[in-house]
Amino acid sequence: MRVWLVALFLAIAVGQPAKAEDNACITPETGSWRAKDPELKQLHRIEVEARCQGEAKAYRIRAFTLCYPRDCKWGWTEGVRIGNSLVVDFMGFFGKRSIRLSAMGERMSAEVHADPYDPKASDEIYSTILYKE
Repeated sequence: MRVWLVALFLAIAVGQPAKAEDNACITPETGSWRAKDPELKQLHRIEVEARCQGEAKAYRIRAFTLCYPRDCKWGWTEGVRIGNSLVVDFMGFFGKRSIRLSAMGERMSAEVHADPYDPKASDEIYSTILYKE
């Protein structure tokens, strides 16, 4: 009997419409974004999640570069909103990559700044347009 009650409760809970506060955490950057024709080792895809923490929003961002035979993941990192953009820093073995994301409808601009730890290596700066998946 208890199993049926639990199953009924779960079925009702899953079937409930989304609450208004769930939609309040959606931002223009939220979702999956992909570059059309990226070059090897350059930004290929971005995933952005937003969640509400009281009145504030927290952002979690994961980036992928085009690698072979599959994309290279940079992992999930917390991002911050600065003006109309989201900014995220990915710390790696060989350097730091900073990305500034600016959504424009179904497109998003991504400015990437790769700053290697090796003082002899030069920085790499490029931008790309991503499209909502």
